[in-house]
Amino acid sequence: MTNERYQKIPMLPIHQESTHHELKVEGELPRELDGLYVRNGPNHMGEISPRHHYFSGHGMVHGVRLREGKALWYRNRVVRGGDVAPVMNEKDIGGPILHGIDASPNTNVVTFGHTMYATIEAGASMVEMDEYLSSIRRSTLNGALEFGFTGHH
Repeated sequence: MTNERYQKIPMLPIHQESTHHELKVEGELPRELDGLYVRNGPNHMGEISPRHHYFSGHGMVHGVRLREGKALWYRNRVVRGGDVAPVMNEKDIGGPILHGIDASPNTNVVTFGHTMYATIEAGASMVEMDEYLSSIRRSTLNGALEFGFTGHH
């Protein structure tokens, strides 16, 4: 049995990173909202096997920056980790790989001490991200994590 349903809209992967500025807002955003709304989910990059399952895709974060009643920008970025670097013809981001498990975190985004991390269920290292959603490096919180960190909180 193949999983072709994951290769069709609405599950079709997005193969490009993009940034859009000064988004049109329908209605009104409270001026007090000041921050970054981020979501993470699976989005496979590269060739897709007929046996591919949606949950096994690379991580892709989507974010909207809100300030003073405006949506300043939207951007999406692939979470670097796992086999993303060779698929995207880039250099590996570096950082510790826990117990030989390397993946592109595709489950959630958490913040510790003003630092944002993409996380995954599979036991792989988190990936530190900057305020513009770019991947910086794999992280074990300076060695505090001996094992992977769950993607749900």
